[in-house]
Amino acid sequence: MARKKLIRFKKALEFNNVFALEKLTDFKFANQFSKKVLEIGCGHGLFSYEYAKENPDTFVLGVDVKLDRIFKGANLAQNDGLTNLYFFRCPVAFLIDHLKNIDFDEIWITFPDPHSKLSGIKKRLIFDFYLKIYKDLLNDDGSVYLKTDSVLMYNYALFQIQKFNLEFVDFTFLNEYPKPFDYKTIFEMKYLKLGKRIKRLKFNLKGFILK
Repeated sequence: MARKKLIRFKKALEFNNVFALEKLTDFKFANQFSKKVLEIGCGHGLFSYEYAKENPDTFVLGVDVKLDRIFKGANLAQNDGLTNLYFFRCPVAFLIDHLKNIDFDEIWITFPDPHSKLSGIKKRLIFDFYLKIYKDLLNDDGSVYLKTDSVLMYNYALFQIQKFNLEFVDFTFLNEYPKPFDYKTIFEMKYLKLGKRIKRLKFNLKGFILK
């Protein structure tokens, strides 16, 4: 690991708003908030940071496996004194083991790796296995939100929605969409400069049954 990354890695673990498999909590304190939001693959945490800053009554949890990236959002939150934003270094596959005390209202998947090769389909963060995890983490009225620049990921999401007969709204070509779609990640800012269209989807998992 490069020296700068190692420094950020160690520093992030010292923050009181960062948890990891080597620094666990039961997250029960999240239930004092009226709304609970989870960002999957939060990267540098800027989307989670903007969401938490604009919505102080909402508990926001950003999840990623790279602690050196999490450092940026966690540091911003510490400097701003945000008490509703936390980060968790954990693989998505293990989230249900550690977040079972929380019923989330929203799960955001922001610019996930599309894993373009056929051999990578099972790694896509909206593959069947992951949808089951999201359903277990959401409350009965909760929804999943997807932001992506990838046509492949967008089309795969629509395929999954059709496959499981899920209710959805496609905001990609609409002028109006929920405010949180405006909160931007570092990747999104780069894509917008390149003139790429951002695809935006919302769907619920009420009818999801994994056979």
